[in-house]
Amino acid sequence: VIEEPARVLFVARADGRWWLAEFVRGEDGAWQDMDRGQCNLAVVLQDGIGFAAWRLDPARWPAAGDTTLHLLANELACASGRAIGGRLLEPIVLEADDAVTIALRVRARPGGQDCPSNPDQAVTVELAAPIGARPVFDGSSVPPAPRGGAGSDPPPVSLAGPGDEPIPVVVHDPGSIATTVRPATDAEQAAASAAIDEARGIGAVVQPGVVVVAWGGSPCDTGVDVSLSGPREVPTVVVRPHRRDACDAMWVGRAIAIDVPGLDTGEVPVQLVPDAVRRD
Repeated sequence: VIEEPARVLFVARADGRWWLAEFVRGEDGAWQDMDRGQCNLAVVLQDGIGFAAWRLDPARWPAAGDTTLHLLANELACASGRAIGGRLLEPIVLEADDAVTIALRVRARPGGQDCPSNPDQAVTVELAAPIGARPVFDGSSVPPAPRGGAGSDPPPVSLAGPGDEPIPVVVHDPGSIATTVRPATDAEQAAASAAIDEARGIGAVVQPGVVVVAWGGSPCDTGVDVSLSGPREVPTVVVRPHRRDACDAMWVGRAIAIDVPGLDTGEVPVQLVPDAVRRD
């Protein structure tokens, strides 16, 4: 990448990483090994402009037909903990048939800045075509970092009842029939808990645009998998808690709210699978 009369620099990619080797010419004309090792590549922007890393908003995860992406941006440079605000420049959006890459640029704050963590800022990005199954990438790094997409699961939702430790909830929704899976509100949990089938330890209620699934959870739960399959009108919801071994704690109620836009309450659209809840 650099070739000068007395200096050359090579950069190559191997084993998924970037490596450099630098050589300089000594006074005797012989080349000497000056530097070598792993390196991180970066895109160089004009002075006063930096990048903001971003992630998809887990509360507004994209569906295949969406042309709007909801991002949470975080400025990489020190900014004294201040929000990006109007310093965000027009996003760079590169759409291809098999991927979408988005780079967010930020105009730096003037003067010296302290370096506490910066707050997230919601950013909306419009696409020229529905996202479909295309993965999305953050162009602030080299190579661009994968950020998921409509065909992937959103990151775990933190689920906790009063006084409980949060546990991760991972949602498997290959058909993108839901837009959000979140902890149920107190009112939603109360309604779903009243519908629990004691023989199966699980129940559900349907409200406009949302399915609430409740089960006789345990403080021993270390995580929960929620699988959604089938058509939006009559989906199958499978809940699989994971528990610590040899845990004798009392059972408590837990509930998950699954937002399904356009869902009517005309009929219960959830088929409960009795064997989905593992209690051992």
